[in-house]
Amino acid sequence: MNEVNFITQKKKELFWPLVFLGFVLVLSFLLVLFNFSLDYSTKDLNKKISERVNDINLLKNDPKIQVYSLIEANKSTIVNLEKRSTITKYINHIQAISKKYDIIFEDFSISSWNVNVQAIINSSDKWIAYIKTRDFIKNYRVTEWALFKLDFISSIEWMDSMKFNVVFNIK
Repeated sequence: MNEVNFITQKKKELFWPLVFLGFVLVLSFLLVLFNFSLDYSTKDLNKKISERVNDINLLKNDPKIQVYSLIEANKSTIVNLEKRSTITKYINHIQAISKKYDIIFEDFSISSWNVNVQAIINSSDKWIAYIKTRDFIKNYRVTEWALFKLDFISSIEWMDSMKFNVVFNIK
C-alpha cells in the first residue's frame, strides 16, 4: 500500500507543476505577442517620424519659409531699421516744436535713439528769450503728442539770445 500511495501522491504533485508550466507557456506566448505589437508600433512611429523629417526638409527648402524664418530671426533689427526710416517724421515733429515754442533748431543729428539739436531762442515782441526757454522745457515734457522724451539740459549760453544743446530720446 505504501507503493500505491507513493505513486498516487506523485500524480497529485505532477498536476501543479503542469499547471504552472502551462501558465508560464501561456504567459510567454502573450509576452511574445505583446513584444510583436510593440515592435510594430515602434516601426510605425519611426516611419511617421521619418516622413515628418522629410516634410520638414522640404519646407526648409521652400523660399517662403526661408524668408519667414529670416524675418523672425532678425525681427529686432528690422524694427530698429523701421524706426530709423522715420527720420522725416522726426524732422517734421521738430519743425512743429519750433513753430509752437518759437525756437530755431540747428545741427540735427540722430544716433543711438537720440536726436541731438542745438536750440536758439531769441527774444521777440511776444516774449523774452528765457520765458520761451522755460515754457519749452516745462511744457514739452508734459505734452501728450510728443514723439520724444526731453533729456536734462545741462548748460545754456545766454547773451542776446539763448543757445543750448537739446537731446531728445526717441520714445
